[in-house]
Amino acid sequence: MRVELRPTITSDIAAVTSETLPIRIRAITAVAGERVLGIGGIGYRPDGVVIGFAFIGEEFRLYPTAIHRAGLAMMRVIREVGVPEVLAMADKTVPRAERWLERLGFKPCRCSGEQIYVWRAADVDVE
Repeated sequence: MRVELRPTITSDIAAVTSETLPIRIRAITAVAGERVLGIGGIGYRPDGVVIGFAFIGEEFRLYPTAIHRAGLAMMRVIREVGVPEVLAMADKTVPRAERWLERLGFKPCRCSGEQIYVWRAADVDVE
């Protein structure tokens, strides 16, 4: 199966969650044919905090290389639009989630007793 990546459209969100997203997002959708496998991106909270998120379906988990390719694509978008900082939390039910966030350039830290991950543009080496 070939996993394609494209910008997220409104109908993609309904394919991965029944929740209404309370914030504006910029995201990438992974599809196989017409099937939405997952969505990942950033959300802009009203207080100015930018959060990273990923809805990864069970079928998509069978393609870890495609998941990582999608993560790298989103990190390029984050840098291109000039987001200075992104906060994320690793899904505790996914054993490799923390390692994946670190591979994408996020650094672990504690905030209010919670383990979070922070990506900062200032930490990125520019060639």
